[in-house]
Amino acid sequence: PLGYSSRSLTWSCGLTFVMEGAMMRLPSKRWFGVAASLALLAGLLMLAPGTAAGAEAIGWSDPPRPALAHRKDAIYFVGDSITVEMFHSGDLIRRTADARLKLSGRLARVGLSAALAAPYVERRARDFPYLVIVAVGTVDCFTGVPATTFEINMTRIIRALGPTRHVALVDAFCRNSRPDGLRRERQINGVLFRLAARNRNVSIHDWSGYVLTHPGTIHPLDWTHTHTTLEGTRRRVAIYLGIADQFAAKVRSARA
Repeated sequence: PLGYSSRSLTWSCGLTFVMEGAMMRLPSKRWFGVAASLALLAGLLMLAPGTAAGAEAIGWSDPPRPALAHRKDAIYFVGDSITVEMFHSGDLIRRTADARLKLSGRLARVGLSAALAAPYVERRARDFPYLVIVAVGTVDCFTGVPATTFEINMTRIIRALGPTRHVALVDAFCRNSRPDGLRRERQINGVLFRLAARNRNVSIHDWSGYVLTHPGTIHPLDWTHTHTTLEGTRRRVAIYLGIADQFAAKVRSARA
């Protein structure tokens, strides 16, 4: 849905913070009821005046459209709560349409890790378009997933999509999310850069570098220190569409 006001986007971002906290910080069984209550509260608040009716508080799992399989004028997004915020703002859908790209679908979920994304991609591999942007790693960093496990799951995603598609990876900014955050960020991003170096159809794009050089990108009220301000969200959308523009330029050059 489009047409979000700044008020409704603030609700969306705030609920994302709460939901991600519940999902990643309260893993024991006795907290499942708390997380469920928060999910119900999120649903009610998202229907409050000023929000877009029918919006999902924790994201979307829209499968790729078979009619757009391997199409070079289509795009698919895989990402965690940061990507959810980008869709809630409406900017990502608008900018995708402005770039004359068809939205094949989106796997954008709060708490999405590489382990959760991999089987989803594997089950639907034949239906993805040529360009797939994969922005996962922040959750793996935040929750302490071993780098070796993260690499296995990311490799599954890349192999499932195959060498005939372009996979654009976005690195993670998570150095302030936990006491050993900087070390974890380097490990997670190290995996992403190695995968890009090993696979000719994979590229890596520097989100962490942008955050470091642009104070105010991360929301000051986000206790995970990973989610963005409104301006940060707009900038991340611009980075995503920049990836699409680079790809489109390569396609035009190849045809010339």
